[in-house]
Amino acid sequence: MVFSRSERRVRFAVIGCGLYAQSHLQGYKALRAHKVEDIQIVAVCDLNRERAKKYAKAVGEFQNAPAVYDTVEVMLKNETLDAADVVTSHPGHHTTAISCLEAGLHVTVEKPFAITLKAGRKMLQIAKDNRRILASAEPVRRSIPNRAMHWAINQKGMIGKLRMVFAQETRYSLRVVVGTPWRHKKLQGGGGWILDGEVHYMDLLRYLFSDVKRVYAEIRNYERLKYIDAESKTGSVDSEVEDTCMAVFTFENGVPATFTWTHGAPGQEFSHRSYYGSEGSINNQELVLKNGKHIPFGDIQKEFMNSLSDEERERLFPHGVTDINALAIYDLYNAIVNDTKPEVRGMDGYKAQAICEAIYESAHIGQAVFVEDIESGRIDNFQLEIDKYYNL
Repeated sequence: MVFSRSERRVRFAVIGCGLYAQSHLQGYKALRAHKVEDIQIVAVCDLNRERAKKYAKAVGEFQNAPAVYDTVEVMLKNETLDAADVVTSHPGHHTTAISCLEAGLHVTVEKPFAITLKAGRKMLQIAKDNRRILASAEPVRRSIPNRAMHWAINQKGMIGKLRMVFAQETRYSLRVVVGTPWRHKKLQGGGGWILDGEVHYMDLLRYLFSDVKRVYAEIRNYERLKYIDAESKTGSVDSEVEDTCMAVFTFENGVPATFTWTHGAPGQEFSHRSYYGSEGSINNQELVLKNGKHIPFGDIQKEFMNSLSDEERERLFPHGVTDINALAIYDLYNAIVNDTKPEVRGMDGYKAQAICEAIYESAHIGQAVFVEDIESGRIDNFQLEIDKYYNL
């Protein structure tokens, strides 16, 4: 479907009205605040009808209230829709997206792209067969700091030729992730926080540098019991997924990286993501050149924004929008009305997830893996149990 310039209204359905849908809600609200009125939520759907009603009421505060459904099938039958914003729990990503694609809708899917890569491959194929746009609702690369980081490294060459990447997030926590016990079950979550949260960072790494070629990883689950209330240790949950990961990546361009994430390290917390080149290093605090000069990253952000032409500014931050979830929604809208590809396609979501799955697969078999073998499904030992559970 191609829209004329005079008919740019796109009718969205939001499917899944839980925790992460609230961020999407703020995105839609930000778009309306910036006078983007051609994106209309005409239906919302959630298995919990009361939750869908509450979401519809919140939508009604900035546009006409949408229709409410508790089954996708009935919604697709009753409503005239152009696009679906899929924000279900992980197992619902592929089933919901496929239903919508087959019904002729364009689709954007929250992270992780699918419960497994096999499910993701089905989504990609269905989108291709039905000639529909499939996007990944990946917002992190769209922030001003991350756009500025990309500009500083790749356009301005501020650190020279990239040499190495260090990414460490180290802390201790017994808290159930965002209060949702299902995220600690392999079959429901597809994995732990590496897949659920760090997939954002994997997309950012691909955006900043290049695809990851090879991964060697170790994962651990040091604290099996997690709690809804970690302070009082009440609401215990038996966690089946990792609380620690240590990995070495090699990018396609030959650059090595270390990646550490843990919630299982009592003591001093440590957070450090820095990128080193032949002329210095950069992180989100400062640029440090080999001559000893320090430049605050805030100054680099300002220089980046000042460097943008009107055309570049409108492409990156259309209508002055800077809310990252709003920009992800607009990415699909723009692709639909202008018959173009979104910046973050379904394949980009798939490839970011493949790096996460490479971590699991490497740890599972105890050796380094090539990401292309993970993407193709040649190595799927860790995911096999999940695939079988969902009859994939």
